[in-house]
Amino acid sequence: MKKNLLVLSVVVAGLSVLLLTPLFTLAVAQEKEQMLNVGKGGDIVLSSETKLGDMTLRPGSYMVKYRLEGSDHFIHFTETGGEIASQCLPKGHLGELRCKLEPLVSKARQTAVYTTKEDGFSRVTKIVIKGENVAHLF
Repeated sequence: MKKNLLVLSVVVAGLSVLLLTPLFTLAVAQEKEQMLNVGKGGDIVLSSETKLGDMTLRPGSYMVKYRLEGSDHFIHFTETGGEIASQCLPKGHLGELRCKLEPLVSKARQTAVYTTKEDGFSRVTKIVIKGENVAHLF
């Protein structure tokens, strides 16, 4: 009797694992799925000379724009000058830098640049663009 009960318990436990594993996997997959809002642009102002990859950006105003080419992600920089970058005509295209995307919990409320100090210079590590739900990492 005890042997039959033990066998029955093992069978029920095994069936439970087999039946519940797909449901758990589906729940985890749905939790990780997130729509990315990218492709927007924003204006940034740098108050000091700042490094970004192999580029050095002078103090001033810049327009940043996300671009996708195949599976590669880029941020394009255009120097705009002036105090209010969005009202100025572009002065020059500085180029672009490949970036990686990191999902945010919600859409960014404002465009922001994150930097660290490296060898006496500021170095851009991340850019968040208003309206997007991803951060651009360098």
